[in-house]
Amino acid sequence: MCTAAGHAVVIRQIVLSSLLVGCNSMPIKRQVQQIFGDTRQQLQTLRKESEPRVDEIRQQTDQRLQQVLTPEQWQDFQQMRDEMRARRGRGGAR
Repeated sequence: MCTAAGHAVVIRQIVLSSLLVGCNSMPIKRQVQQIFGDTRQQLQTLRKESEPRVDEIRQQTDQRLQQVLTPEQWQDFQQMRDEMRARRGRGGAR
């Protein structure tokens, strides 16, 4: 199954390969890879730290939507959201 993380790895490799075309210096290649690795780790940490707040905002949004949508519209919305999440590799209902 394709995931956003899998796509990011492929894109990172393409960028790295393109950037370093003709570069025969292993130290430079290692430094660039280290920079990408450090950045990836920092972003993963940030996502983990912000996840509770993001979930809270999503729950508030759901509560507000439920107040204005009909039960049928709410059900349709949930189904569409779950399908989009599944396509993006984020799983189904929360």
